[in-house]
Amino acid sequence: MYLICDPDDIPVNLYLEMEMDSEEKYEYEAGRLLAMAGASRAHNRIVLNISKTLDTGACEVFASDMRLRVNDHTFYYPDVLVTCENFKDNYCSTAACVVIEVMSESTAKRDLETKLINYSHLDSLQLYLLVDSRQKKVFGYYQEGERWQLRYFSASEVIPVPCARVELSYDIIYQRSGLS
Repeated sequence: MYLICDPDDIPVNLYLEMEMDSEEKYEYEAGRLLAMAGASRAHNRIVLNISKTLDTGACEVFASDMRLRVNDHTFYYPDVLVTCENFKDNYCSTAACVVIEVMSESTAKRDLETKLINYSHLDSLQLYLLVDSRQKKVFGYYQEGERWQLRYFSASEVIPVPCARVELSYDIIYQRSGLS
């Protein structure tokens, strides 16, 4: 899903300028550009199902095209982002309370390693939810004080989503995804 380009590290200001005029999207990690590729039908259906459910008006919900500034040297495009912030920049969130990544074969390793570490440093983040697009599997990291608590969810459990004040379920997440 990602192509890595590392031409002697690109400064963050150049990345942000480039993103304004680019037809493609790139994530940015410490000088490296990571091109975003297309996603499967299941991936897109899952993102749509989650986004529709979370969009209750409690906070704003964005799917795939809202950039998230994790720190001065890291910018991602989460599959689903929930924020209650007052935006200073129409193209970039700085205070997500929920981030959801839909994992595929090509993204799972980064979602579970690099992104998990980086997202865990966001003060505003209350939930980092990971949803598999290859099989029905959902788990999340909930911020509890100074710690992150990992929770696995079975198909019969509801998945609480803080700040959006809703619950997700496997039925909602995987509806019409083609996964059985």
